[in-house]
Amino acid sequence: MELPYSELQHHKKQLRQKEDFTNIVSHDLRNPLGVISICCDYLLSFQGDEGEDLSPLQKEFVERILSNSKRALSLVQGLLDLAKTKSGAHLNFETVDASDYLQGIVNDFKYLAQEKGIEVVLEPTPPIEVSVDPSKFSQILENLLANAIKFSPRGKKIFLSCHNENKSGKWESKFSVRDEGPGIPIEKQQNLFNKFEQGEDGHELGVGLGLFIVSQFAKLHQGRVEVQNNQDAGTTFSVFVPGIEERQAIKAHHSLQSPVKKRLKVLAVEDDDEILEYLTSTLNELDIDIMTASAGDSAYRLFCENSIDLVVSDLRIPNLDGFELL
Repeated sequence: MELPYSELQHHKKQLRQKEDFTNIVSHDLRNPLGVISICCDYLLSFQGDEGEDLSPLQKEFVERILSNSKRALSLVQGLLDLAKTKSGAHLNFETVDASDYLQGIVNDFKYLAQEKGIEVVLEPTPPIEVSVDPSKFSQILENLLANAIKFSPRGKKIFLSCHNENKSGKWESKFSVRDEGPGIPIEKQQNLFNKFEQGEDGHELGVGLGLFIVSQFAKLHQGRVEVQNNQDAGTTFSVFVPGIEERQAIKAHHSLQSPVKKRLKVLAVEDDDEILEYLTSTLNELDIDIMTASAGDSAYRLFCENSIDLVVSDLRIPNLDGFELL
């Protein structure tokens, strides 16, 4: 059954308002969070006139503030990046050591986990390399870890792991976050990754964007996210991305499919030789094809005989002035 046009427009308007609200709030929160992080860095490096440092307890609290502000800043940046996915966010793929990469994320969540009496454990990871955008992919794992910590009972453990799997002849890197929490009802799992989706008890980060960001950033990596309840207790979120060899194959395929980039062709028109020389040398730095003319009539012939993308012309030139030429 199709919705009436007026109701459809109403839903679209509501969605745009939510997106606008998210973008505005994200942008306005980024600056104060950055200031908090800078102040914390200053306090941690502070040394008074008499050489006194922060007490161990003071230092611990400042480190907690810094850790949480950086996590919040990362989430805000994720929201801003998410706004760009409609136009196609650009990923900077790097080859990283899986164990070192995951250990860094575990260290970032040390204080948050300790506050709830939870231990984040990096399971033995084979010496493998993975191809990801380290910044954006970390937001995937950070969102999953934050949710796992939020809903795990005190005294439980959260396990982080990575290994390669061969499915149908293609290698994938599988990242898993496994908790010992209450689990997620099957009927709710299918809606977990929807935008602005929250459980009835509010079991979601912020305004319901955390797992949506996870899903979208996984898709940007040509990957996917799967969730399942464990046999004993808890839930496992698994993120699959192409292995290094598969990533290289995808890149090669895209290169073959992409059209050859056309060099921009510019016509520079100027009757002063020195200015024309300066203009030509400046344009040469931009890796474009340049054609030159010193008079309007010759410039017009060049324009008609060639596929010119851009004309840069003086207005007062012989035979045919710039206004007439353009």
